[in-house]
Amino acid sequence: MTCGLGTAGNRVQWTGTGSTADGCWFAADGEGQASDTSTTSGDFCAYVGTSLQGSATGVYAAGTDSTAKGNTDAYYVAAFPSGLSAPALQQANYAQQTGTLAQGTLGFAWHEVIVARRGSTVDWAIDGIRLATITNATFTASNVFVGYWDSYASLSDNTNLSFGLVDNVRVEVPVAAPIITSLPQNQTVLQGLNAAFTVAASGAPAPGYQWRFNGANLAGANASGYTVMNAQPTNAGSYSVVVTNSGGSVTSTVATLTVNVPPWIPAPPQSPVVVTQGANAAFCVTVAGTAPLSYQWRFNG
Repeated sequence: MTCGLGTAGNRVQWTGTGSTADGCWFAADGEGQASDTSTTSGDFCAYVGTSLQGSATGVYAAGTDSTAKGNTDAYYVAAFPSGLSAPALQQANYAQQTGTLAQGTLGFAWHEVIVARRGSTVDWAIDGIRLATITNATFTASNVFVGYWDSYASLSDNTNLSFGLVDNVRVEVPVAAPIITSLPQNQTVLQGLNAAFTVAASGAPAPGYQWRFNGANLAGANASGYTVMNAQPTNAGSYSVVVTNSGGSVTSTVATLTVNVPPWIPAPPQSPVVVTQGANAAFCVTVAGTAPLSYQWRFNG
């Protein structure tokens, strides 16, 4: 059986001429068929792309001895019991399936396999027992895979006896609390125009958003951006956003919206103004709009 991560998802994970295996992946056989000191295979193998990690690389929890990939190494003998035999139904259908498995092998039993990535480190464990750790790993893709691969050119057994079963595959992403990486900025617009606020945030799982106006939630404002359409003076105030996932929540700083109202005249100068020659004539106007306002009177244009 094989499993791993960091693959593009369209690669056959094996080694040999023409292979394009990528990512970090691992393989374990069920019967201890590999030579314990082989440099080209093993009962427990770690790969980076198409490169088998050798016994002396230090990636194997079994150590750096020449048997670090072989089932008879003391590490695997202690980890996995020997003497397992095929189920009765299998033996009834395939009479040649007799005897028991060698020590330190995985066949004829269910096992929990975990491949975990933390940063640039990838761990492989079976039944809670760490088998290999690849450090300083680089990744060009993010898919995971599970597969089955017979690395030998010939079989000494009935091919029906070479198989594997996989069940309950689960992919988990560790929770990371949200972090705001780009804050919403203050906006100043003319009355009637739109004002757009945006925020950028990271986290796992992907966070959700709730925009607020003067501390109160805005209905339906649940995207990374929020636009005030046809801004009016009543829309002026403080805008913020709460970013939330299962790891927690974080609130942005306040961004202020200023809505400038163009000047308009609710009470124009009164006409006509009639005075006696030599007297003063006074005109006045009432003006509304965003201060400060300035005035320029005209005579005959």
